[in-house]
Amino acid sequence: MTDTDQMVVWLRETLDAAQADAEAAGGDEWRREEHPSDTVAIYDSKGGPVVYDEGSPTEAQQAHIVRHGPAAVLRRIAADRELLAECEAILSDPAMKDYDRETFGGLLGYRHALAVSLAEVTIRNLAEGYGWKEDHQ
Repeated sequence: MTDTDQMVVWLRETLDAAQADAEAAGGDEWRREEHPSDTVAIYDSKGGPVVYDEGSPTEAQQAHIVRHGPAAVLRRIAADRELLAECEAILSDPAMKDYDRETFGGLLGYRHALAVSLAEVTIRNLAEGYGWKEDHQ
């Protein structure tokens, strides 16, 4: 199994866990709501409180909590899964696996090499974004 294959397996497991966490947290759009007592609560779309902090989180903390709620995480996971699938399609294409300039000619060989390299770098970047470290190997 190559390093890229290991990353793909790890990334799929990590995406599954992140999706399960976001769905368990409501999978919902969150919003902030101020109260007369100078406190702020974060609510899901059903009106249930998600976070309540006496003394209120800062404006930046409130924006971060709302921006990175379960619905936003689920959207990013879906986009990352699509990107991963595109990269896997490139890497699993038999024509891409055995590229070389002599077989495909100069420009075509270069394009194949570039596509494979970009797919591998994209998978690595996705994995690192979810916490992959070299010691996962």
